[in-house]
Amino acid sequence: MEKKLIYDIHDRPKFPQLLVFAFQQLLAIMAATLVVPIIIGNGMQPTAALFGAGVGTLIYILFTKAKSPVFLGSSFAFIGSLTSAFTGAFLSAYPETTFCEIFCPDWKENRLLISHMGEMNYSVKKEKPELIRVNFPYGNTGFCFKGVAGFKSGKAVFCNVFKDVNEEFKLLVTDVEMINVDTRTGEYMSRA
Repeated sequence: MEKKLIYDIHDRPKFPQLLVFAFQQLLAIMAATLVVPIIIGNGMQPTAALFGAGVGTLIYILFTKAKSPVFLGSSFAFIGSLTSAFTGAFLSAYPETTFCEIFCPDWKENRLLISHMGEMNYSVKKEKPELIRVNFPYGNTGFCFKGVAGFKSGKAVFCNVFKDVNEEFKLLVTDVEMINVDTRTGEYMSRA
């Protein structure tokens, strides 16, 4: 059975539906626009985000002659560029720099487990990356592939940007030792 669109591109919903749709859009816009400065914090005000989004939207509507009713709000899209710039700055001085995320702490062994999430600098890998088939119950295929490679073991420097208890950003830089982990099982192996 073929599904038909409720509204075509030139159709207009009835006024009560317009009010419901407008309220729904308002909630989505406010959440997206206000959440970014709240999470970023550090002096970034939600009112400034709203003002900037409003001015940007008005300029956009002016230039498109109101043919494209779009709201220009906040976004987390800048995080990828920010991370790339940060990593690129380190790469220029330290060629064996890579971006990683803290996967979880192992408090018993006093270790942080990190994940490279696909952004690994191949100069810091210990072996050739490989693709492994894994179960994936959320799609039609039932499986997917993930890339796996481990970091070289040995001495390293760990840098982390974090918010302290006063909600201020801090930079942590410390010497660490990367341990050897079996990439298939996740088990700790020898220290070097």
